[in-house]
Amino acid sequence: MTEKHPEWTAIFLAGCGYEKGTDIWEVAFLSYHLEKCRRPITNISANLSDGPAGRELDSPPSPLESSKLLCRGKVLPLQEVEDQSFWSLILPGGRGGLAHFSDFRTRSEHFKVDLTLRGLVRKMYRRKRPIAACGLGVAILINCLKKLAVEPPTVTVGADAQLSHLLEKLGAQVIPTTSGEVLIDHENLLVTTAGALVEKRLVKLSEGMENIVRGLVELSKLSGEPYERVAD
Repeated sequence: MTEKHPEWTAIFLAGCGYEKGTDIWEVAFLSYHLEKCRRPITNISANLSDGPAGRELDSPPSPLESSKLLCRGKVLPLQEVEDQSFWSLILPGGRGGLAHFSDFRTRSEHFKVDLTLRGLVRKMYRRKRPIAACGLGVAILINCLKKLAVEPPTVTVGADAQLSHLLEKLGAQVIPTTSGEVLIDHENLLVTTAGALVEKRLVKLSEGMENIVRGLVELSKLSGEPYERVAD
């Protein structure tokens, strides 16, 4: 009898803290709710590749080293684990994703994402593995899926008009949602929410991260309408 491998979820970290990295509370609540569902977690980050993106934040520590402050467990370099078969991928929010792993500051909606991160997202999508993103992480996700998604991705970033406008320019269909609510795109196997981008209350933020996990579990069943909302 073949042993069943655990269904690992990869959480991509871009540093410690919302302003210069990944939001601490999103990672904490995501980890908590994944553990409740008995989904093992691999925290991953990356040293920066040579291109095409030029990072905005050049001072040490590197995103990989800074990300170790977010979790007491090991943070694996993406370059070492990109071929591992994950069950799902999560791109939490925070300014570090765009700042460290894209040239968004200088190119706006024409920005490019770091090749290593872009390769992981596109590989997961091609393998039909569920991908989730929160807040500014949604911008990275949609950028990575340009010219790859068969149907325009349907996503949400709550009611953030500026980010919604950017996502529409990138080719996504954006649906406004309320605090803690997530949107599931069954066609593209995506789960998105605004997260800490618009929500400061920890209870509501925890609800949003719980709904992200619920959405990923739902997508593993491949059921539902083309897109749907999940909220408590």
